[in-house]
Amino acid sequence: RLTGSSPGLDDGVGIARRLLDRRPGGQPTSSRRSALGGRRLFSGTVLAHADEGGIVERVGVIGLGQMGEGIATNLVNSGFETSVFDVRPEPVDRLQALGATVTKSYAEIAQFSDVVHVVVFDDAQTIDVCDGSPDAPGLLAKLESGSLVILHSTIQPATVQALAQRGAERGVHVIDAAMTGGSGPAAMAGQLTLMVGAPTELVERCRPMFDAIAERVFHV
Repeated sequence: RLTGSSPGLDDGVGIARRLLDRRPGGQPTSSRRSALGGRRLFSGTVLAHADEGGIVERVGVIGLGQMGEGIATNLVNSGFETSVFDVRPEPVDRLQALGATVTKSYAEIAQFSDVVHVVVFDDAQTIDVCDGSPDAPGLLAKLESGSLVILHSTIQPATVQALAQRGAERGVHVIDAAMTGGSGPAAMAGQLTLMVGAPTELVERCRPMFDAIAERVFHV
């Protein structure tokens, strides 16, 4: 079901197509160097991340390939309460050693998360994560109303739109945050570029997480 890293994430044609399918005029909205929104120790570690209402966001990451493991590592190291899921034990073990909570299913990670980053291979895997099956429910069936799903994979705009509509029926936000800027080392170094298709209020909600994992964020 999950294979981990996505070679297509750095495909310039795919990125260009995604941008053409969205409204023009995207501008960079944040830099990794801005404040992460939490209380810091002298070492730069963020102890807590809260939204405007003071609620601490719990974060999940599904798909720990080269890109997903880097994203999860930076979230953990930035102080986010992070849960992870992948079918391969090696990256799961590395994230657990850093302090992440290990989950065994999409339904279980939904129980531990307010925001879930989905970093899988393609449209089919993204749909599987979100929709699941009668025997293995996906994120949209198990996340609480008001939760947020962030799709990082290179997938068709129609897939994002369909999942966003199904999520809205359950009160779950689904947004697109395409990635470029390099492969695994860039993700691990927090040097990604994100192109985010979402309402402004959701981009602002995600800003502390985006600042932890990316060098540049474009709201497109």
